[in-house]
Amino acid sequence: MDAIPTLGQYELRGTLGKGAMGTVYDAWDPAIARRVAIKTLRLPADPGRETAEELARFRREAQAAGRLTHPNIVAIYDYGETTDLADIVLEFVDGPTLKVPFDNRERFAPTRWSAFPPPAAVTISRATWARRRAFIACYR
Repeated sequence: MDAIPTLGQYELRGTLGKGAMGTVYDAWDPAIARRVAIKTLRLPADPGRETAEELARFRREAQAAGRLTHPNIVAIYDYGETTDLADIVLEFVDGPTLKVPFDNRERFAPTRWSAFPPPAAVTISRATWARRRAFIACYR
């Protein structure tokens, strides 16, 4: 039987997205039997000032989102760092990707939310709520 790839205690099930800075994984938390998403930031072997700033920004993102409690904000469950990777474990929200509308720079008025299945509408609502509180996290 093949070993299941892991990141700490979490079993990696697949890739949800990839960007220049890292990867977002579909994962499973076997300790409490729940599906999670893990956003990662790759750290270079020879970190410089820019890497330290990116890591600090990533950590602040986890801290800021972790302090927010609202039904329309994705919950943060965990944060971790190793010498080559930082990660944020967050609530998994199932649904279609918003990549195409975002790539096309479409704007989402509240009246259009109903055009999306509930997970996508919740994501848009979460982004609006967070933006109003001056907390904006950009995901690619």
